[in-house]
Amino acid sequence: MIERKNVFKIISVIITVICCAFTLIACGDKTKGNNTTGGDEENESTVSMTESYGVAMDCVQQWFGIAIPEKENIEVSFDIGNDSFCFDMVGGNGLSVATFTEFAEYFDTLFDIENSTEWEKDSGEEYADYNNETLGKGINLYLDTYNDAVYLNLFYNNATFDKYAVAKAQMNKILGIALPDISAVKPTYFHAQLYNSVFEFGYYNVDDSENIYNTLKTCLDNLTSPWSEGNVSVPNNYSRTIVEYYNYTNGAKILLSWDSGDGRSVTLEAGLFGNVVATTIAQARNLFADVYGIEIPAIDGAILGDNSFALTGNEVTFSVSGAVLTKQYCIGNIEAVFTELFGAGEVTCDDENGRGITWVNEGLMYAVSWTPASENSEPILDIDIHEYNP
Repeated sequence: MIERKNVFKIISVIITVICCAFTLIACGDKTKGNNTTGGDEENESTVSMTESYGVAMDCVQQWFGIAIPEKENIEVSFDIGNDSFCFDMVGGNGLSVATFTEFAEYFDTLFDIENSTEWEKDSGEEYADYNNETLGKGINLYLDTYNDAVYLNLFYNNATFDKYAVAKAQMNKILGIALPDISAVKPTYFHAQLYNSVFEFGYYNVDDSENIYNTLKTCLDNLTSPWSEGNVSVPNNYSRTIVEYYNYTNGAKILLSWDSGDGRSVTLEAGLFGNVVATTIAQARNLFADVYGIEIPAIDGAILGDNSFALTGNEVTFSVSGAVLTKQYCIGNIEAVFTELFGAGEVTCDDENGRGITWVNEGLMYAVSWTPASENSEPILDIDIHEYNP
């Protein structure tokens, strides 16, 4: 059985508060709970749950095969590890005590603790542990009165958990992509941070890694607009291939990796990362216009480099390179756009090593920098936007 102290190390209340905020970005409307008990689906719940709690309910049902009580006014963060589901509930104002008691009584009834020959319970004033060796399942429930929180850890202690089935369901639910059936070999690793809709799974030390990789890649290669394939890279000194797929309209990203060497592994990471990555300069210009209302002029002959646009509008990294990007070009065509919007900027450097200038407006810093050509690179233009709180 997983010890309670391990739960405490994995989960902290600070992470709970942060992660619940991400849930609101990443997940759909869950203000009405789903019927997870298998009854009449037309009988919608009248309980007004928080969005994060509704998503957690769905995941517990799907991952662990049980329903949990519907609760109001409780925010949660949760994390699916390789064999465990860690679930933090923060109620506040004394709700944690009532929640702990309700869950303990609920599990007592659900597992028929008084009469069950399979489920065993160990409990105290601030904890309740349930274990079923036959099914290879266990539950840790812990009360934290200091932080007004309840920690729920559901885990598997044998190999009965079908990680790929859960991965397929999450891929379809979060990104609307149907992964192919790969029934011959089960993933050896699965992890999900469902509070911000990011998950990954992998196969390690499997003889059929090439076939698994090709099966997944064929599926992803058939994605249509707004999905587009990004970089295909083979890192130096590695027998690994990494393929990237982006949906630059909603910030979704998929990374598919194959190690054909001794590791014989395949991993897939996917989710809504809260930002979008452009694959062309035209897309990047559109993002500047859509998110910030800034019209960056076309830069003919340049190559788009690293870039990332936060959908919240509080962070941008944008880099292009090309012979056209002379110092005077950048001053007259790029800096001029920001000067017209925000007035004269502050020049931070201007010498043979490059030029940098910044503007501050409404809590954001806008930075434009130019790096001259070098032996290994064309001139580079970088635009950076981030929150600024002096």
